[in-house]
Amino acid sequence: MEDKPWRLETIVRNGEPEQVTETLRPAIAYFKSGKVGGRAACNYYGGPYEVDGKKLAIGALMGTSVGCGGHKGEEEKALRRGMQSAESYTVEGDRLTLAFPDGKLIFQALPDVRGDEQAVYAAVLEEWDGGPGPIVIVNKNRIGPAGRNLDDAVDRIRRENAARPGYKPILDAETLSDFRDKNTGTLDMSRVVDLEVPTVFVSEAEIEALFTDGEEAGWSRFKKTYPGAREIISLSRVGFNGNGDQSLVYIGVRAKDYEEGHYDLMNYHSGLWVSTS
Repeated sequence: MEDKPWRLETIVRNGEPEQVTETLRPAIAYFKSGKVGGRAACNYYGGPYEVDGKKLAIGALMGTSVGCGGHKGEEEKALRRGMQSAESYTVEGDRLTLAFPDGKLIFQALPDVRGDEQAVYAAVLEEWDGGPGPIVIVNKNRIGPAGRNLDDAVDRIRRENAARPGYKPILDAETLSDFRDKNTGTLDMSRVVDLEVPTVFVSEAEIEALFTDGEEAGWSRFKKTYPGAREIISLSRVGFNGNGDQSLVYIGVRAKDYEEGHYDLMNYHSGLWVSTS
């Protein structure tokens, strides 16, 4: 059970199994040295635990308090209730089951995703509320705001990193070098990004055609073309350090009311890619 990330797959209540919603932000649990931590549908959590044979007791869970409504909110409540009332655990192969009085939480072991580009993209994109429709991604890699070349982008990253407060992780030279190497030239991102949620790749020419007669008409046309989508995402390739536990990626977001972009420096910790930006 210990020292590996577990992804929540099924919640069983009163004998009725319920599959957890497929999302870029799966619920994760990580047990190590008497401390459990991880992420629920919307919030991070952590607390103490004790093991006696197959008996398990999890203490009070503390965590962030981001608003979480609807089905995701119900799943998060069920996870926290189940963990805090857990009485025993079993591990069978790559499956962990926590049993509580009226149900079970069933987890699947997650692979080590250090150096995994798809895991970094999923972690970056989960920060954005792209709406109920598909994620719309420009199929050309982008290394910074429009008009910035790779050398400008690398120089900007160096300067931003140098200005970070001392308590924040420092950008590894290997990470920056890998970012540069992977983003040299124009790349087809539809051959790079492979997410577990609906995704649509669009060309710059298709975007230009949508907005040929202005923003207002363009966004109206965008919503009809991609129902439920709210944003157009641009991404770079991901740079990693030699250990694969630090990553750097650029994400640009264009929406009806705003357009922004930033470099996201992330560290791999307890089975999760966590942003330091």
